[in-house]
Amino acid sequence: MRQWKFENQRSVARYLAPFLRTRLHRLFREEDIMPAQAALISIGSGPSAKNIRNYQPMLDLGRAVGDCREMLEKSVRRKQSDAGREDRFFQVKDSIKLTGRFRKAVYYVILEDVFTTGSTANEASRILKLHCSQPVYVVSLFMAD
Repeated sequence: MRQWKFENQRSVARYLAPFLRTRLHRLFREEDIMPAQAALISIGSGPSAKNIRNYQPMLDLGRAVGDCREMLEKSVRRKQSDAGREDRFFQVKDSIKLTGRFRKAVYYVILEDVFTTGSTANEASRILKLHCSQPVYVVSLFMAD
């Protein structure tokens, strides 16, 4: 994970793609979702990560398994990894915005790398719900202890 996100090891995504593909298949089956009606969404890292890498890890991974779009992006410069869990939860409000690539869909599936406090997933879902009434799901690769 560290290599993939912070050490520019972009190729690590190909090892995670089969796992994500399986998780999406299970979600679609359990929730009776037609994959063609679901919009896969990655949350762009925003301005703070541009100094670290020139690619978006979750967008790469999402595109490896389907038609993933960066419809949401972080709009603040502060890094979540610099904050503690409690601070993350409270600083995330209004830190995510829709991009010009937003499109209407029947279902939205947000792809997330690590579910730590749930604040990013909740805020991303909140932003989508402000602009549409369709169901929003979140699929995370990892969950922090």
